[in-house]
Amino acid sequence: MKHYIMEHEILINEYTRVIKIEEGYPHSKTLYLPTGEIDAVVDWCKQELSPGWKWQILSSSSPTTPGVYAFFFKADSDFFAFLLKFG
Repeated sequence: MKHYIMEHEILINEYTRVIKIEEGYPHSKTLYLPTGEIDAVVDWCKQELSPGWKWQILSSSSPTTPGVYAFFFKADSDFFAFLLKFG
């Protein structure tokens, strides 16, 4: 099972890296969130960040498994504000 989790994380990291490069985003961050928490993150981004960011669902959450979400940023200031808020 641990091997599967490591492979899953490697695939997520590689996918995020490829999207970041192909779409011209200098920064990205992947979050693993329990069910119901993504809405608060997206709402915060809409209120606090400048245009030029986006997010994608990489894996939906379930009651026992966190969801995986990738966030992409064009502005350095948005990326660092996001890191300060959400790690």
